[in-house]
Amino acid sequence: MTTQYSMPPEELKSANLHTPTDLDEQMIDKVLEEANRAIDQGKAGVGALILWRGEILALGHNTFEETGDMTAHGEMTVLRQAARRLSQMSAEEKEDLSIYVTLEPCLMCLSAISFVGIRRVVYSALAEDANEEQWVARGISIDKLNSSLVRGPLELVAGVKREAGKAILARMNKRS
Repeated sequence: MTTQYSMPPEELKSANLHTPTDLDEQMIDKVLEEANRAIDQGKAGVGALILWRGEILALGHNTFEETGDMTAHGEMTVLRQAARRLSQMSAEEKEDLSIYVTLEPCLMCLSAISFVGIRRVVYSALAEDANEEQWVARGISIDKLNSSLVRGPLELVAGVKREAGKAILARMNKRS
């Protein structure tokens, strides 16, 4: 298994952390490929993807380099790409949404993901794998905030292909 968690196994259940499926690993491969393509083109390498019932609704990467928008993280980019479709979905349909990211979402992205109604977040590298200067707040990670989210806890699948996620960070010179 390629999954590594940022907390002891006995705490996994209380943080709502889950084991990845084969589909999760396939989708993480897609966001890792997107991130590597972006880096190859001199762009930021945080890839993200939104999946609904087997359909990829959006695939993209951090677009700060192209736009100058500091909020254009990979997650925000795909949320914007899929915005119209997401806004037309019922709460029941949103239950089948997952977002896949090469790096654990920051507080801004986590808030947006929760606000939109995506209930499942799958990510590769953990926040602790990045340089401290890349963090939004020291010691705060999704697994610690999850139970406090007003819209309910998310299903988290952390550290999927973590070493590959760390390699992306290293290519961007953002690895701790």
